Amino acid sequence: MPWLDGVSFGVRNAMSSAAAAADTTTGAHVIFVDPQTTFTGHNLCTGSGVSGITGLEFAVTPGEDPLFPAMGYIVNGAVASRTSVHPNGIGTQLYSDALEAALATTP
Repeated sequence: MPWLDGVSFGVRNAMSSAAAAADTTTGAHVIFVDPQTTFTGHNLCTGSGVSGITGLEFAVTPGEDPLFPAMGYIVNGAVASRTSVHPNGIGTQLYSDALEAALATTP
């Protein structure tokens, strides 16, 4: 999905820039960890039990207000949950693996 890749790259670049700016201006050591390589083979289209990212979810989840469906995303006339296209349990572990690897090599 080229449009989703574009969004992903844009978010990654913004987060990387924000971390670099915080590192130089806050006095704290701040790093950005890019999890892209840990997600290789676990992307959205790899299927249930392998993918680290949820697909489109159409059920209202805790924290979402069913009285305000406009706060969600409309897909083919249905309101998609804000949990769509976010890390699932596998993805959470992949993020953890990326962070631990970065921390092991960061002074």
